[in-house]
Amino acid sequence: MQKPRLSFWQIWNMSFGFLGIQFGWGLQMANMSPIYKYLGASDDQIPLLSQPTRVGIPNFSYIRNKRDNDLESTKGNYTTVDGGVAYRYFASETDFGRLLMQNSTYHAFGKNRERKFVLARSTRVGLEIPFGRTFMPQPGAECNTPEPGQPACLPLAERFFSGGGNSHRGFGLNQAGPRDPATGFPLGGTGLFVNNVELRTPPPTLPFFQDNMSFAIFHDAGNVFTNTHDMFHNLLRWSQKSPQLCLQPSTAKQCDYNYISQAIGIGVRYKTPVGPVRFDFGYNLNPPAFSKCDEVLTQDQTCPADKFVPKHASHFNVFFSIGQTF
Repeated sequence: MQKPRLSFWQIWNMSFGFLGIQFGWGLQMANMSPIYKYLGASDDQIPLLSQPTRVGIPNFSYIRNKRDNDLESTKGNYTTVDGGVAYRYFASETDFGRLLMQNSTYHAFGKNRERKFVLARSTRVGLEIPFGRTFMPQPGAECNTPEPGQPACLPLAERFFSGGGNSHRGFGLNQAGPRDPATGFPLGGTGLFVNNVELRTPPPTLPFFQDNMSFAIFHDAGNVFTNTHDMFHNLLRWSQKSPQLCLQPSTAKQCDYNYISQAIGIGVRYKTPVGPVRFDFGYNLNPPAFSKCDEVLTQDQTCPADKFVPKHASHFNVFFSIGQTF
C-alpha cells in the first residue's frame, strides 16, 4: 500500500496542533452603566468609574489548540495568550497594560476504550498594570470625576471579573472579588487567578436518555484581586482575613477580599448536536462577607447603623449553559 503524501501544514498540525497569532487595534467606548441599571442600581448609585470611557488599544492574541475535539475534548491541550497596551497616543482616555493567559489540559483514562473518564483542568491568570494618569483604587477609595490631564481610575469595564458558569462556579455572574462597601456591587480588579478541575464521567446507558447523559464532579479555586501584588501574596490564603471587619459600619472599608475562594460541585451534561447542554450545581466552601448601605452616601459619609446591611455571598449557585466549561 502506498503511503499518503502529507503537506507541510498537515505535518505541522499533527506535530503541534493549530497555532494562530493575531494582531489588531481596537477603539471602543467602554460603558458599564447599563449593566448596573439592569442589576437594580439607580442613577445616583452608578459610580463615576463606570461612566463611558474611550479606550484605544493595540493587541495581540496567541492560540495553540491540540485538542482532539473542540466540543468534547478528551485529550490534548489548549493555550491562549491575549495582551495589549492602552495609551493616550492610541486615542485612549485611559492608560494600562493587560495580559490574560489560559491553559487547559485533558487526560482520558479507564479500561473501556469507548467509555473513558476525562480529567480536565483549566488555569487562567490575568494581569493588568495601570500607568501614566491611570490608577487602580482600593475598594471604597475616592474616584473623582476625570479631568483632562489629571489622574483617573481604571474604568470598570476594563477590569477583570470572575464568577459564573464559565469561570468560578462558587459565585454568581461576575460576583467574585472586591466589592463597593456602600452598594455591595462587585468592583473587579487588575489581578485574576482561576483554576478549574473537572472529572467527567463516561455516559451510562439510561432509560429514555440512552447514552446521551453524563456527569461531572468539579473543584474551582481562585478570585479577583484589586492589584497584582495582592494576588501573588495571597495565592496560599484559603480564607477571608478578618471577615468581621466587613460586617461593621465603622470598618466596612477595611474589608479584605484577598484570598482563594473554593467551590465544589456536580454537573449534568446532555449531549446535543450543538454540544452538551450543561447544568452545574456549585457550593462555595468559603464565601466572602461584605456589606451594603440602603442609603445613597457621599464619598466621605459613613453608613448609618440602621441602614447598614451586613451580608455573605451565597454558598449555593446553579448554572445552565451550552458547551463544556472549558
